[in-house]
Amino acid sequence: MNKTTIFFSLLLLASGWFFRGMPVANARIIEIPENDILAISDGDTIKVRLDGRKERIRVLGVDTPEIKGQCLSEKMLAVKAKEFTTWLVRNQRPLLLEWDGRRDKYKRPLAWVFLGGHDLSHRLDKLLIKEGFAVRYQPRPDSFWCQ
Repeated sequence: MNKTTIFFSLLLLASGWFFRGMPVANARIIEIPENDILAISDGDTIKVRLDGRKERIRVLGVDTPEIKGQCLSEKMLAVKAKEFTTWLVRNQRPLLLEWDGRRDKYKRPLAWVFLGGHDLSHRLDKLLIKEGFAVRYQPRPDSFWCQ
């Protein structure tokens, strides 16, 4: 590889890192009617009816503890995160998804979730982090919440 190729490869990687978490230009904005909100699985997963199919939406940009976590403190915080997300989804309208068609390894749609408006102050990931129920998403060991 020559220096120019390496430079542009690094630039491309860096721009992907910088712009992750930014809304995507070709994303659809989808309003989910109240009767199509089926359940809250945990703090960062919402079950909805989307395009006529039941889907588990994975909230982009955030990681919440797991309900079936590895330690009691993780499980307790997971319940609080789920309760907080449930309260927001039930009380803040409209529920909007910004989705560009991407899915995770479990085939869940990966979407920015907005509650009560389509701006950053209404984005679910930011609200969860602000209240201490989540951290910014990045790959972590399963034991992260128990340290």
